[in-house]
Amino acid sequence: MDDELRKEVIRKAAIKANKGKRVVSPSVTPIYPAAIEREYQKLADEYIGCVKTVFLKHFGAVKAASKERTDDINDRDFTAIIRTAFADMEVELTNVLNRFGLKRRLMRIAQRMNNHSAEEFVRMLKSVSIDVTKDMFMGDFFRRELEKWVEDNVNLISTLPHNTLSAMRKTCLNGWLEGKSITTITKEIRHSYKSVGKNHARLIARDQTAKLSAKVNQSHQQAAGIKEYTWICCMDGRQRKDHEKLHNKKQSWDNPPIVDTRTGARAHPGEYFQCRCRAKPVIDLSVLDL
Repeated sequence: MDDELRKEVIRKAAIKANKGKRVVSPSVTPIYPAAIEREYQKLADEYIGCVKTVFLKHFGAVKAASKERTDDINDRDFTAIIRTAFADMEVELTNVLNRFGLKRRLMRIAQRMNNHSAEEFVRMLKSVSIDVTKDMFMGDFFRRELEKWVEDNVNLISTLPHNTLSAMRKTCLNGWLEGKSITTITKEIRHSYKSVGKNHARLIARDQTAKLSAKVNQSHQQAAGIKEYTWICCMDGRQRKDHEKLHNKKQSWDNPPIVDTRTGARAHPGEYFQCRCRAKPVIDLSVLDL
C-alpha cells in the first residue's frame, strides 16, 4: 500500500468512527508540561548557583581584610583586594561553567518536551478514534526545531552567571566606598545575586519552557495537516484577561490572535511572555495528513 492510499484509508476509517463527522475536536485537553518546567528551573538554579559557590570560596579574603580597616589599609588598597578577589572568582567561574554541560542538559530537556508533546498529540488523536504512534513526530524536522531552541537558550542563559558576578562586584565596591559595613555589603550582594541572577534564570526557565512547548505543539499539528485550533486558557486565577477572553475560541495557525489589546501583539498559545495557554487541535478528518 502506497503512502497516499494509506492516508486515505486512515481518513475514511476516522470519519466512519466519528459517525460521518469530518471536523472533530478531541475530548481531552492538552496538559501543560509542568514537570519539564520544574526540570528547567532546577537546571537554572544549579547553573546560577555556580556563582554562589565560587563567591563563597573567595569572599572570605575580602571579609578578613575588612576587619583590618585602619590607616594602614586605606580605601584604595581595599578596593584592590576586592578587585583581585572578584577576578579570581571570574577565572574559577569560567572553569566551573565549562564543566557544567549546559548545552547537553538543555538538549535533554528539549527531547523530553518533544516526547511529551508527541504523547499529548497522540492522546488527543486517539480520543477521536485515530490510532497512531508518537514515532512519526520524532524525525529530523522536529530535531532541528529542538536544536534551534537549545542554541537560543544557551545564548540566553550562558551570560547570566558572569553578569550576576559583575553586579555583585559592583555592589561590593560601591558599598565599601560609601562607608557601609561588610555585614551590610554582604546582604546587598545576596540581593544582587537573587535579583540579577537567580530570579532572572527562573524567569527564563518558565518562559522558554512554554515557548518550546508551543513551538513543538504547533509543528506536530501542522505536520498532520491541522490548520485550526481551540485556544485553551489555563484559568487558574493567574491568567491574563486578554487570554481569558480567547478561551474555547477557534483560531487559525496562519493568523495568530491579539493576545495583548494594549500593544496589539499577536501570538499563538504559549508564545507570548509567560503564557501557559494551550492549543487543542480542530481536526478536519478529510485532509488529515498522517
